[in-house]
Amino acid sequence: MYKLIQTTQFRKDLKKVSKRNKGDFEMTFELLEVLQDSSIKGIPVSMRPYKLKGKYKNN
Repeated sequence: MYKLIQTTQFRKDLKKVSKRNKGDFEMTFELLEVLQDSSIKGIPVSMRPYKLKGKYKNN
């Protein structure tokens, strides 16, 4: 279980998402709830990070 810490940058990013598209904001909010409840194992495979390739590999 993760604990969500709301930093100033986090609040600014959420505000941007909410202004862009309501569907994106709802999906983001649901994803954050899943992350808090069941950690990274609850996140769908399609949304998990992946290893970078090419020139971005070591950054």
